[in-house]
Amino acid sequence: MLYYVGEKPRDVAGGDTRDALSSYTLVDTAFLIEDIIEGMDIKFIVKNIFDKTYYYPSTTSTSDYTRPGRNYYMSVGYKF
Repeated sequence: MLYYVGEKPRDVAGGDTRDALSSYTLVDTAFLIEDIIEGMDIKFIVKNIFDKTYYYPSTTSTSDYTRPGRNYYMSVGYKF
């Protein structure tokens, strides 16, 4: 999946005069292996594949919130 987030302006009316946060693009992917054993599925997920550094705006401090870098997930499901 491809996620694009546009530039995020600051709350100038609220007194935040810092520059807007830059836009960013994230890429995630998932792989599903079905019936690896009868009834069992395994899913592998990688989020933020390119390890992009991006931020969420903070309204209460001078530092914005750093968001997670690359993340790996795995899930196993079994159907009876």
